Amino acid sequence: MSRSGVFGSEEKNVPDVPAARPVSARPNLVTSAGLAQLRASETELVRRREQMMLAGHDPVQDDEIRLVDRDLVYVRARLGSAVLVETHTAGQVGFGATVTVREDQGGEQQTWTVVGEDEADPDRGKISYASPLAAALEGVRTGQTVRFRRPLGDVDLTVLAVRYDAG
Repeated sequence: MSRSGVFGSEEKNVPDVPAARPVSARPNLVTSAGLAQLRASETELVRRREQMMLAGHDPVQDDEIRLVDRDLVYVRARLGSAVLVETHTAGQVGFGATVTVREDQGGEQQTWTVVGEDEADPDRGKISYASPLAAALEGVRTGQTVRFRRPLGDVDLTVLAVRYDAG
């Protein structure tokens, strides 16, 4: 039996399967807000899928519904592996902390909240616990200074305040 044409055959109407969303190998630590965000994402994706099915979308051929299915697999995997972290040490930077720092002496103040990878949004002041900045601040107490090594040059950060919000 000839195998010619098996590789490189161009079958018509066979859509490309969207690549699975990569899942971090790190523990899936979440704040209560991050867990709520994952649950809301699942609810929204299920709603969108149901609407598409009612509108006659084909789950095998339709790229849009296949992307929703891919995202639903990812969100459900993240929900299944979520580890809710609610413990903390007052005055010390850790997971879930909102920390205000000042650069060098009298420099710019910034406030960051240390959250899980899926919840991270630096534009909104939320950094992943796996980020270099969070790693530099981990365990630092109010009033202490730490050197943050970054590609643009090292900077000393003084922790001005650490708080943990309820919920």
